[in-house]
Formats: sequence, C-alpha cells, structure tokens
Amino acid sequence: MSPQRWIVAGWTLLVCSAVLAGASLVLVLGSVESDVRVLPAGSAFVDVRELLIGAIVAVCAGVAFFSGLFCFLWSALARSRRQSEELLEALRSSR
Repeated sequence: MSPQRWIVAGWTLLVCSAVLAGASLVLVLGSVESDVRVLPAGSAFVDVRELLIGAIVAVCAGVAFFSGLFCFLWSALARSRRQSEELLEALRSSR
C-alpha cells in the first residue's frame, strides 16, 4: 500500500474514533437515571448494562485512535524507506 493510502486510512480511523468517542459519551451519560436529583453520594441509579456498553465502545474508540496514529507512523516509515532506496539508487548510478 502506498504511503498516501496509509494517510487516508489514518484519517478514516481518526474520524471513526471521534464518532465512537461521542457514542460512548452518550451511552455512559445516558446510563445514569435522569430523575436522580438529590441523593446521597453513592446511591445514584446506574444502568450497568448501558455503562458497560459505553465502556466497551470507549475502548474501541481508543483502539481506532491508536490504529490511526500507527497508520501515520507506517506512512512516514514507508516514505523514508522509499527515499532511502531512491538515494541509494542515485548514488549507485552516479558511479
């Protein structure tokens, strides 16, 4: 895959990461009962299922984010390798 395609993949993964992070936030905040007003600390009603789903989506967002960063790193390494090969080829042909 060309370095440009790795960059496109990285941006796509970062966008997916942002969408997943937003969905996770909605799920986690939605897991707390909305009618809880003034309760003693620690007695809030939480929908555990929604909270766990939100946490899983947050982990997926993190994986997508770091995968996107890895795509950018891989693109830079591929460009560097290609430039090194071109430089070596130019040096060999100049002899």
